Amino acid sequence: MKSLFLMSLALAAGFAVAQAEPGALAIDAPSEGEISTEYNIDQILTRYLEKTKKTRGKNYRSDGSFFYVQCGTGTIAAPTTHRSYNESRVRAFEKAMLQAKSDLAKMLQVDLGSAAIYKSVEHAPSPEASLEAQVAQALAALPDESVCGKVVSLIHKKLDNALAKEGYDASQAKADYAAAKARMDSLVSSTNFQRDAAAAASMMLSGVQAFYTVEVQNKTGNGEIGVVAIWSPALADMAASLTDGRSVANKAPKQPIIQQIPSDPKVLLSTFGVQQKINERGELVLVSFGQAAALTKSTDSKQNAYRKAALLAQVQIRNFAGEAVRMEENRQEAETTEDFENAELPNYLDESSYQTFQKTVAAKMTCNGIQELTRWSAVHPISGKPVYGVICTWSPQSADEARRVKALIESTARDGALGRRTVPGTAAAPAGAPVQRPVSKGNPGSSLLNSGAEGDDDAF
Repeated sequence: MKSLFLMSLALAAGFAVAQAEPGALAIDAPSEGEISTEYNIDQILTRYLEKTKKTRGKNYRSDGSFFYVQCGTGTIAAPTTHRSYNESRVRAFEKAMLQAKSDLAKMLQVDLGSAAIYKSVEHAPSPEASLEAQVAQALAALPDESVCGKVVSLIHKKLDNALAKEGYDASQAKADYAAAKARMDSLVSSTNFQRDAAAAASMMLSGVQAFYTVEVQNKTGNGEIGVVAIWSPALADMAASLTDGRSVANKAPKQPIIQQIPSDPKVLLSTFGVQQKINERGELVLVSFGQAAALTKSTDSKQNAYRKAALLAQVQIRNFAGEAVRMEENRQEAETTEDFENAELPNYLDESSYQTFQKTVAAKMTCNGIQELTRWSAVHPISGKPVYGVICTWSPQSADEARRVKALIESTARDGALGRRTVPGTAAAPAGAPVQRPVSKGNPGSSLLNSGAEGDDDAF
């Protein structure tokens, strides 16, 4: 009970859980029982890259192979007390992953443009109006005593009365106009600077995995999810296998994937996305982590949460196969200064703005062999509400087996579905004897298990 209290206290003050075994990132995250807000999400990601000897952009291994790394962050928009907080955490990861993919596309190819304008104006003081101009202005102000002029004056008066009933103060409007005009008449000089900078990137992207994720909840403000995303040629080959069924080379065997999954619920709570792993037969396996929250305490709501988590895990595998990525970024800077007569300080106006747009699209695609291998549940220490998770896996071997089993089932079920009964006369069984049917033994080498949290350096 004491350790649970200390954990909750630490997480409420500065929650930071990584996709790694407990203690693997002691230099980056507050330890259990420690209240710390020393690091923000960007610092944690930077320290993780330093520790694992990775950098943003292109990285090389000792054998000469390469891979790309990009980071992304996403804000948990919902307050910690909101019932959608746990769902907002999942969306924060998706925002972080979208940012990482957009930055990867931007790094590989980007269209850039900019423009800048600077304008400076000095205004001479307004000269006194000449006598002729004053006389002309006075004559223009005289009332028109003609019949037509009187009709126009009457119309103006009725309109002024109607506007006054609606709350429009004509005299105040005239006074405001006069004050604004007097202020402009006292304008001595003005400067204006404008600059626009724009970036756009668009490409088809596949084989991006969430190698490492971290979740942080500070004392104040919203929580954040950070992700380290990786792309490599080996990951691209696995993505191609999803689309065209090609085989991928095996690697040195490791433990069964089920043994690579952490037992710590804190780690599972902050594990998101797809990672590539190696099983005990040396086969490459995609492991996808999905999670969702139940809206109520009912059994149906709990089962719906599991199904939502499974759908997310399955879709993440599909997205790994390929997406259209598009990003746009625009920064507009504009400032104006105005100097007036007898004013102690100039008037300064900043009208700058920044906007970014990121989007991925993945059309429907048939996927064979995605397996739901395990489920888990845990209470999130910040929201105090349960989270339900599902881990799914896929591999070229499981896809081949799924296609074979599907064909077998359909071939044996087609006659029954159509209501046809086919019993060969030469092979008719004696009355009462059981009919022997072939049994598919399947492929014993295609059974897959699920993975741990942090990515595997040997798998990509």
